[in-house]
Amino acid sequence: MVTFSSNIGKSEIYKDLEKIYASIPDTTGCMENICKENGCGAICCKCNSPQVLLVEFNYVWKFALPELTRDQVIKIIESSFRNYLSKDLIKTCVFWDFETKHCLIHKYRSFNCRTYGIIPEEEFSKRAEKLKANPGFIYGPKYVEQCKLVSIKGDQEFTKDDIDVLWKKMEKLEQRTGVPFNKIHDGADGSYRTYHDNVILRYLDDTLLSGLTIIKEYGDVFEKEEFIIKAMSFVSKKIGEKDGTE
Repeated sequence: MVTFSSNIGKSEIYKDLEKIYASIPDTTGCMENICKENGCGAICCKCNSPQVLLVEFNYVWKFALPELTRDQVIKIIESSFRNYLSKDLIKTCVFWDFETKHCLIHKYRSFNCRTYGIIPEEEFSKRAEKLKANPGFIYGPKYVEQCKLVSIKGDQEFTKDDIDVLWKKMEKLEQRTGVPFNKIHDGADGSYRTYHDNVILRYLDDTLLSGLTIIKEYGDVFEKEEFIIKAMSFVSKKIGEKDGTE
């Protein structure tokens, strides 16, 4: 995995990111239905590990992490290793809490999470078809349908043009963090990654990253478990005792 140098310390970047998030229409239906008997049960969080830009991940890690306990941070990091090493196409978001069925970072959630459920259907269907074309896709339609419980509040509209305009602003923010424009993609050397990939890149050194890649490709269940124990021992020394920050 490729790392990028970052200028993310500038608070203006975070403020501009929050302005983009604020431009996304307010929605209803998500939090109201998660825990209902016939609700969704947070299936989007259980079955999707959203991809985020580097600027979004760093925003989460700066502002959300101090609000979490050390145990929660440890669990997030361990889940990140397990997600990366798993060959399953469907992976649970590392910030989803199994007990409460709530997102641990909902206030700081990503562009993709904020727009899920209100993306124009013609645009969302293209993404769904791309997913279903993946040779490893073996799951039913419910995993690629957009949530029917979420809707936009009031009379606001959210068109494909609106999404395109906001995403261009996101790309400009990404470049301001130090990521070249030609690296803003979801390929192996891109900056558009899952949360678990970003967590791993943040905490592992080059030696452990190299070992992780080898274990993912060639390791059996026991070797993967042994690696996770070793990696977590390394990571735990880097995490602050009080609030989970470095």
